[in-house]
Amino acid sequence: MGMKWIFSLILLVSAVFIYSLFYSNQESAISNGMDPVMKIRSSAFENGGMIPVLYTCNGNGLIPPLLFEGVPKEARSMALIVDDPAAADGIFTHWAVWNIAPAAGGIAGGLPKGAKEGQNSSGRIGYYPPCPPRGEHKYYFRLYALDSMLNLQTGASRRDVEAAMRGKIVGIQAVLIGKYEPTFGG
Repeated sequence: MGMKWIFSLILLVSAVFIYSLFYSNQESAISNGMDPVMKIRSSAFENGGMIPVLYTCNGNGLIPPLLFEGVPKEARSMALIVDDPAAADGIFTHWAVWNIAPAAGGIAGGLPKGAKEGQNSSGRIGYYPPCPPRGEHKYYFRLYALDSMLNLQTGASRRDVEAAMRGKIVGIQAVLIGKYEPTFGG
């Protein structure tokens, strides 16, 4: 029981560190009334809105169409991390994608040429659709503009992606939040 508690504490401290390292700048800018220049949107759902069933495990599990706007001119590549920070076992990474060309303008109907995918929290490579066992969950689509390509192989872990991005993020990241709550029997 003692080792499990220590491991849980280490995971919690790591999650807090990663959150503060990558996400505090954007939230600070937003809370101070500044509008981030770079944006990520979807034609499938509004920011803060419900993700349609089609894009979840209860539907076809498709990747929702994503549009990137206001990418800084300094960006040489983009990275996207999708997660559910309120999963039962802590942060669940649904998708990690990097080396997206800034000119791609988004993701729709497949991965842009040259982009690479990492391992999600289920242990598979690629997109893992929203699939909460019960209750409403929030899914964060975090877009990063980077000053270079990432030297990572397909299947890299989220931790590897975040470590490779350290010191390469150009400006403020963009975030799109979608919600999903499964409905059964109705």
